[in-house]
Amino acid sequence: MEDIMEQIVQIDSQACENKSKYEELLVRKKNEYESKLVTYRNQKIALAKQNAENIYKSIEESIEKDEASKKEKISKAVNEISVRYSEIEQELLQNIFEKLFIAEG
Repeated sequence: MEDIMEQIVQIDSQACENKSKYEELLVRKKNEYESKLVTYRNQKIALAKQNAENIYKSIEESIEKDEASKKEKISKAVNEISVRYSEIEQELLQNIFEKLFIAEG
């Protein structure tokens, strides 16, 4: 009978040790998976941030090109207006002087 009690105690003791080992293993696995999740999340956030920066740079470049194109068009229009103004100004001055000389003459 004593042998049977000893075997029961030994089996119980072994069961407690196994339970402790499995609990430790579960805690380690949990920590490992949590660590992997954190790493995965950080990688995805870094990738999303990089993609956002690339998109932002692309948009900025597009805006700068558009702005440069508009400035060039405006500059051309200003030059054309300036040339046309000078032509008209010369014609008006010539007409005014002709009328003055005709009026005096």
